[in-house]
Amino acid sequence: MKSALRFIIDLALIIWLGGIFFFGAIMAHSVFQVMSVMDGGTTLAGFIVSKALYGMHSMALICGVVILLVSTLLHKKLFRIEHLLVLAMLALTCFSQFSITPKMEAIRYSVKRMDQLAATDDRKLEFDKLHKMSTGTEGAVFFLGLVVVWIRTAKDK
Repeated sequence: MKSALRFIIDLALIIWLGGIFFFGAIMAHSVFQVMSVMDGGTTLAGFIVSKALYGMHSMALICGVVILLVSTLLHKKLFRIEHLLVLAMLALTCFSQFSITPKMEAIRYSVKRMDQLAATDDRKLEFDKLHKMSTGTEGAVFFLGLVVVWIRTAKDK
């Protein structure tokens, strides 16, 4: 039973961290690269990436809840350092999904084509600031997840 519970926790971490890694390292860049050859393609790429980000965040929230529930069941303890880290990961994911992303989408929907905004346009500057916040938030979630993996690995030895 304990092995199955550990497997579920590890699988949820793999899915969560793998999703972030794939999204940041491959998916987003690839979509923009492929779509940039079309007129208005970068605008469409932004909508695709935004939709994928929503899916990734939804999956992350499910994984986080699964990790917390299964880990609590496995260890019979609510307060563990791993739980605090996962809660921080969930909070950052929620912040990105429900605060940063809607603001980015509002800007994206307010202009016909993001790629035609001047670099000094207030909307472009705000969007770029939010994009940096978004990538920083995802990076922090990924880093915290690696710390959780490291703690779990260190405890197995």
